[in-house]
Amino acid sequence: MEKAANANLVPANREVRILLVEDNSTNQEVASVLLTSQGFQVDTVENGQQALATLQRNRYHLVLMDCLMPVMDGFEATRRLRRGDPPTLSPRIPVIAVTACATPEDRARCREAGMDDYVSKPIMESELFAAIARALDRNAQAQPASNLNRGSEAPPVSSPVFDAGEMLQRLAGNRSIAVVMLRRLLSDMPVRLNELQAALSGGQANTACREAHTIKGLAAGAGARQLWQAARRAERLCQEDLLDQAAQELPEITDQVNRILPEWEAFLAANE
Repeated sequence: MEKAANANLVPANREVRILLVEDNSTNQEVASVLLTSQGFQVDTVENGQQALATLQRNRYHLVLMDCLMPVMDGFEATRRLRRGDPPTLSPRIPVIAVTACATPEDRARCREAGMDDYVSKPIMESELFAAIARALDRNAQAQPASNLNRGSEAPPVSSPVFDAGEMLQRLAGNRSIAVVMLRRLLSDMPVRLNELQAALSGGQANTACREAHTIKGLAAGAGARQLWQAARRAERLCQEDLLDQAAQELPEITDQVNRILPEWEAFLAANE
């Protein structure tokens, strides 16, 4: 009887309010479409500072928190949330990290910041909804353990320019969501490339690292593994403050962007 009573306390999807904290517009739209397709209510903000301000005014059931954002990143925002600086309506609200950072050190940072779970980018629909179910205590014993305690596999070394099958697998075969994502990426990816070039030219290591990280995450979710690999190399060099070496990756990144855009356009033409 107690178990059944507790089950009745779990809200239906349509009653669940989720705060999505994500600075990239493409990631915002894709995640929002995934969540609303399951009936969740979603509000979006662009950085940790905005998230804390929103949590002061409104109540949510959980937060999906990107980790690397300008103004205030997800780690700092979660630390402040947990210690009540500033006071919010729900300081113990579940926080799920959603990020392309996938090393054991990154997961340890999530735990130390006070995050409850971890979903890696590019988002796999099944992993996202499993994490949400854990946060809402839905069938918690049937779900896998928190991703904060699990490893993460990197994409294979060799791959085609565009792997539509892998992209669709991550989206549970949903071509409508793929169309939304790729339409955004056709305009967003050239902007991200220009921002990366400008940051490297200006010696802005943190900005360059963030832009390479964003390109890496977007590419992985959209079936562009070769672009993912080139962006990952640039990101790691930026993390080590080796900007001259990172700049040497720009021709390959640019070439991969120029090769992937027509592939995405062809997919859109066949599916819109």
